[in-house]
Amino acid sequence: QRIYLAGASYGAITGSTVLAFEKRIRAGVLIYGGANIPLMLDAPMIRDGAQKEGYGWLLPPARVLAGWFLGVSDPKRYAAKVLPTPVYVQAGSHDSLVWPEASKALIHAIGNPTKVQWYDSDHIGMDKDSGFSNTKAVLKDALTWLLEQDDTFRTEDQKIKVFPDFEIENS
Repeated sequence: QRIYLAGASYGAITGSTVLAFEKRIRAGVLIYGGANIPLMLDAPMIRDGAQKEGYGWLLPPARVLAGWFLGVSDPKRYAAKVLPTPVYVQAGSHDSLVWPEASKALIHAIGNPTKVQWYDSDHIGMDKDSGFSNTKAVLKDALTWLLEQDDTFRTEDQKIKVFPDFEIENS
């Protein structure tokens, strides 16, 4: 009754499929994940990296091949089965790795997630210049939501509503 899933990036991509099939999971948070593998290969970081290395011409056939060979693992095929499990989707509005179009594809495939939150950020963990402040905010929001899902199993003394001193060591 108290199994929860939190997956970030690739963990969110694969985690959406886990949530679709494993109904013992009570709730899940999908942090900066996406769906539609060919669309994911259009992300700025991938597209720009391929262009810079001189492989940009390979992207159109790679999208077709990825759709063909990896289609069976594409979250868009299974995400509709996530519900009725409560799911919280977090995404970056200018994510360069799992770009917003892929995040929207995941949200659309799920149908009607319990909660969706967009952050004014790049990909999770790529904000080291700001001391990982966005990463900390995303993780704090995810943990707060998961604890709310767990409230029915805890006494009032065990419930944690907010984390005023929430701190993650930079390492």
